[in-house]
Amino acid sequence: MMLFSITANAQFLLTPNGFVDSLDTSKSYVVLNAADKSQQDLYIATKTYIISKYNSPKNVISENMPISLSIYGHKDIVAKTMGMPLEHSLNYKIVFTFKDGKIKVEPYIVSYTTSEGLDIALFSKQGEIRKVTRKLHSAAQDYINDIVNSLYVSIENPQEDEW
Repeated sequence: MMLFSITANAQFLLTPNGFVDSLDTSKSYVVLNAADKSQQDLYIATKTYIISKYNSPKNVISENMPISLSIYGHKDIVAKTMGMPLEHSLNYKIVFTFKDGKIKVEPYIVSYTTSEGLDIALFSKQGEIRKVTRKLHSAAQDYINDIVNSLYVSIENPQEDEW
């Protein structure tokens, strides 16, 4: 039995206006459908996933049990810029909202900076991905999609707690 009605492929596109649903770009969120799971079950499964993935989960989670969870995360991304590997910092927020049978997932980029703390503009004034930031754009988009996709997999195929 398939738990979600969406596939576990890339779900978000990163645009000049933030993340949007790849199937409906008018929406800044996706809804994962889990008809056989209660709001409480989905909340617990998502929180369990977050706890397993972050070094210090209490420092990244904000919660309103069982309605919502937010992650305030940080990811260092190394990408070549003008031929030189440089470290960049992606600071993001993902809000998970729960109802019986559904999880609404809404990601945001809080900041994207160089190792010196300077803001990075991923898009030109015309809304195009800047040539020098293509790899950074892809890395940010892929990273957020990986979080959502691995959450999908962890809920669809929960691991038994065998000791």
